[in-house]
Amino acid sequence: MRKCSPTVRVKSRAGCSERMARGAVPIREKEFLQAVRELAELQGWLCYHTWNSLHSPAGFPDLVLVRPPRVLFVELKVGKREPTPAQREWLNLLARCAGVEAYLWKPEDWDEIAKILKPEPKGGGVHTPTTR
Repeated sequence: MRKCSPTVRVKSRAGCSERMARGAVPIREKEFLQAVRELAELQGWLCYHTWNSLHSPAGFPDLVLVRPPRVLFVELKVGKREPTPAQREWLNLLARCAGVEAYLWKPEDWDEIAKILKPEPKGGGVHTPTTR
């Protein structure tokens, strides 16, 4: 499991990115979730969030974000709330899987979240020389 630490400001339509960056006004987890989803979608990520987890396994992360070749599992917390033991177990096991990134994000991590979700620079990958 990776924790974030703050670097890039992004304005969200949810209106809470500025409050998160300042850390002055507490936000609800629902607002934080909406801001993260909007940012991820703007950066080309496909987002999944379980709407009603009543019959789902306890502790499954709040968000699954996919933008090949990356897959992120993200647990969101606000204020002084900490992950439950079941949430920690999911994040720790997922983090041990090849090709999977698992995160615990809080509003004060907003700059680092934006950095993580930022698209890869164009022209990356394997480069093969052209023969004439």
